[in-house]
Amino acid sequence: MKARRTNSRDKILAAAADVARETGPGSLSLDAVGGESPLATYIKLSAEHAEESKPSASWIFSAIAEDPDFLTPIKSFRRQVFERLKGETPDLKALLVCYLAIEGLRSMNLFDSDVLSQDERRLLVSSLLEIAG
Repeated sequence: MKARRTNSRDKILAAAADVARETGPGSLSLDAVGGESPLATYIKLSAEHAEESKPSASWIFSAIAEDPDFLTPIKSFRRQVFERLKGETPDLKALLVCYLAIEGLRSMNLFDSDVLSQDERRLLVSSLLEIAG
């Protein structure tokens, strides 16, 4: 049996739920639901995830040394995400800048090496959202 693909209705309902959560149900409109680009959504969700405090992942170096293929599924997943964003983002330059900046935030968080203040992080995310359109 084939895996069920997300249909347009499911995507619209998910986007509507996001808008209602972020701005309240009174703000729900077709324009608000359809107005955010996939890249902007990726930036927001990734930045929120990077804000969450996590233990350092220095263990990853040992795992990679023990099994060089350890990162293969992660690389594959990230490539799929990038390709999907590339297919849905008309400006490749904007995508590259935003994607790599978000990956930098992830890496700083992952390796407990964040050098940005809260204000600098907010400025970065708002700048990326401007670039994403």
